[in-house]
This record gives sequence, C-alpha cells and structure tokens, in this order.
Amino acid sequence: MKSKTVKTFIATLIAQILFISAPSHSYARDTLYIITNTKNATQSLSKQDIQNIFLGKIQSFPNGNPAKPVNSSKGSPSRIAFMEEILKKTERSWRSHWARLLFTGKGKPPKEYQNPQDIIDAVAQKKQAIGYVIGNIDKNSNITILMKITIP
Repeated sequence: MKSKTVKTFIATLIAQILFISAPSHSYARDTLYIITNTKNATQSLSKQDIQNIFLGKIQSFPNGNPAKPVNSSKGSPSRIAFMEEILKKTERSWRSHWARLLFTGKGKPPKEYQNPQDIIDAVAQKKQAIGYVIGNIDKNSNITILMKITIP
C-alpha cells in the first residue's frame, strides 16, 4: 500500500513540476517606450537618431530643437533593454564612451533617474527631454511616444 502511495505522489509531483516549468506561449512581453514631451515638435525618430542623441554625437533633434536625454539608473531593466536594443552597447562600453567624452570636454552623460516614474515626470516637465521606460505609460501624461519596441 505504502509503495503505491509513494509512487502516486512522485508521479503527481513530477507532473506538476513539468507543468509549471513548461514554456507558455501566451506570456506578456515587455515594451520599451522612447518618449518625449508633448510640446516637442518631434513626433518620430529613427533608432540611429536616438542612438546619436544618447551617445552625445548630436545635441539636437532633427528639427534643430535641443535634445536633453534622460537615462535610467545602472542595472535597471529599462536601461539594460535600451542598451541592447537601441545603443547596441554593454554597460561597460557605455561608461567607457562617456568617460572619453567627459575627459576630452566633449560632453557629459545624460542625467540618471532611479525609477520609470521619475523619467516620465522629467520628460513631462522639460520640452527638450527624451527618455525611455519599460511598462505601461499613462495616456494622460504630458508625453509623446516616439517609438515602441517589444522586448524579447
């Protein structure tokens, strides 16, 4: 009797483990949003434009208005996704890039914010700001979505 109960228990346990660990095809993917202030005349940007702004290669939007990038803090999911999907850089190469620009007096890195809401607030308050966040964005915010990227 005991042996049959133990076997049933083990079989049930294995089935549960397999069910829990099986990949789901209906999982939600995160979305990375590139955002700017609604008062900014820029309504869209290419990945190359965004990359150039965040790397300090250009200091203005294509229409000539100044661009002030705002960055997520090191190690945040938003920053990791942004580095991979837009900048095509690692954290180390990003820091090295900005260290060179800072040392030569050619620029300073974007201001960093600790959480997504701080970035949304900063962009909503500054006409020239451009930033990025992962997650839901309040449609009533004073921001325009320039680009959406689904994160794998």
